[in-house]
Amino acid sequence: MGIGTIAFEGNSFIPIVKGVSALFRLDRVDPRILPWRLIEMAMKFLPPVLTAVFIAALASALMSTSDSSLLAGATMFTQNLVKPFKPDISDKSQLLLTRLSLMVSGAMALAIAMFAQTVYELAVLANTSILVGMVAPYMIGMYWKKANHIGALSSFIGGVVSWIVLAIYYYYSYVLPVGYDGDASEYLWDAFFDSTMVSAFPAFLISVVLLFVVSMLTQKIDKPKLLTDIYNKPVDTNNIFAWSKSPKETEG
Repeated sequence: MGIGTIAFEGNSFIPIVKGVSALFRLDRVDPRILPWRLIEMAMKFLPPVLTAVFIAALASALMSTSDSSLLAGATMFTQNLVKPFKPDISDKSQLLLTRLSLMVSGAMALAIAMFAQTVYELAVLANTSILVGMVAPYMIGMYWKKANHIGALSSFIGGVVSWIVLAIYYYYSYVLPVGYDGDASEYLWDAFFDSTMVSAFPAFLISVVLLFVVSMLTQKIDKPKLLTDIYNKPVDTNNIFAWSKSPKETEG
């Protein structure tokens, strides 16, 4: 586990080193081409054949990540949203719903990608949506024994809704008049991105507060459940990472 963690953290520094190297190795610092710095470095310092291989590998990595994300979203829709309300759903119906939700999520992703300017900003936006909706229920619910189902749902829904409402509010009250002099017609995506970033932290705080408050108010009607692992055994939360042993390790 320790070796894997070190290797994973080490790999995460590779893009950072590449980005810093691009700032020093390339002469021009034009904000309009910053998203293409990596490709520009490859074209400048690699032979044509290796440049083509590099761009092909980069495209394949993006496509692999995209199709995995689309399939994961479609599967979660069927398994986590549909199946709990209809446990007796047939495999054929599940497959049909997964395919339909895959088409819908793919169309939505394409529309967002056509509107966005860079993959980086899309990645930041995606991770911000996780911050405002899922971080508090997951991280606090993992270690706070009084967290319950209603509190987690309230935290998730409240965080996402408040993020959207605050983004609209900040767009008209701060981002548009201050950052774009009241006219962002030529920079709609930039203004939208700035608004979501400004509203992210307040929405996260609202998500945290809702988890604590709603969980405490609903202790009697929704008792906290015991945290279990994939083997349906209680997780030792005294361990900061809540790692659990496999059945073979337990037997040994």
